[in-house]
Amino acid sequence: MKSTSIYVLMAFLIAVTVACGLPNIAQRLPTETLEVISTQPTPLEDVKATAEVIQPTELIVTKTMAATVTPSNESNSGQIAYRFDAQVWRYLVDTDEMIQVSLVGVGDEFSNYYGRAQFSPDGRYLAYSLGDRSLIQDFETDTSLDISPYGQFFAWQGAGTQFYAVQGEMECPAIEDLDDQELLNFDIMRLDVQELSNATLIANIGGGLRFIQAISPNGEWASINSCGCYSECGPASLWHLPTLSVITPPAGVDVGSFDFSPDSQQMAVARQQMFGYVESALFVTNTDYSELIEVFSAANTAPLDVRWSPDGEWIAFTTMSFADDEFTETDRCVRLIKSDGSQESVVECAFAEFATWSPDGTQLIFSQNDGGLEQFFIFDLITGTKTAIPIQVDPYTKSYIDWGRLP
Repeated sequence: MKSTSIYVLMAFLIAVTVACGLPNIAQRLPTETLEVISTQPTPLEDVKATAEVIQPTELIVTKTMAATVTPSNESNSGQIAYRFDAQVWRYLVDTDEMIQVSLVGVGDEFSNYYGRAQFSPDGRYLAYSLGDRSLIQDFETDTSLDISPYGQFFAWQGAGTQFYAVQGEMECPAIEDLDDQELLNFDIMRLDVQELSNATLIANIGGGLRFIQAISPNGEWASINSCGCYSECGPASLWHLPTLSVITPPAGVDVGSFDFSPDSQQMAVARQQMFGYVESALFVTNTDYSELIEVFSAANTAPLDVRWSPDGEWIAFTTMSFADDEFTETDRCVRLIKSDGSQESVVECAFAEFATWSPDGTQLIFSQNDGGLEQFFIFDLITGTKTAIPIQVDPYTKSYIDWGRLP
């Protein structure tokens, strides 16, 4: 039996405590050129959404499902970024080669084990964070660039070399001056790795301690949560960045977790799971909450790790089932579904969890844990095959696994 609620609570509270202690980051671009540091790496059947409990079933790849998946010449290839032993690694799928990317000296502090890692669309760059540092590894020149003076890397934008970063003052005031937390704010910036001095301000988010959870590819929408200094964070809210407006969901719809479609026109939303488990449906809606559709629901079940495929054809997610006490997990399953709620299928159960998509959307990575060593697999949507891969990841960093193209 796998129960992670305590670990989720500890991770969330520690992450907020770390964020509250971050040093001030100047909200201006540096004038001097950053030093480039060289690194030397080391060795389906159609099913409608239902309120019934869905029994775990093996995914059957049907002609209908296969027809909606475009075959790729890069099937079962590319590179996977993950975190192991507090460092960033890349795994080359075709050759089973594991290469250490980061060579940053880190201690035992909790924050050093966290930070996103993401390949650029062409696979040439890998951006990642360790503690309060953000770096970009250039595989073409075998150099590493510290972009921390420009902000914390958040996500690549579009198909080129532009990316989003966060700059701001995120240091919580002393406990006796908590009213000053309303002055905390951060900027969302768009930069280009090949021209860092030319930055574009997307939005300034003020009003207290907040964190960006996700941003639409076009930079117009974002999910942002609000935190209290020295206390927990609440669920995320939908922001329209050009107007700095917080968009209210339809009455009776409780959401706090978002993922935006590749074309920025839709989003998949569900309730955020924080302290204990709460039954939740999975919805698909336009980015302004219009035309909201419930695509999945089941008794004593909540969707987690919701991600659109890069081609926008599928939504993958983990369903976590729990007992009536709302604290005891009974199973986790990886599922696939279309944005209209059709072709819902189970990839794997027995405490399986979705990790990430392949760049072309024809494969995905999931993990499975039987109480011992966690095993990772590649699932092929076209053939239905599941292939074990020999990577291991640090605790609580599974959400930072990324699959990119080879440059």
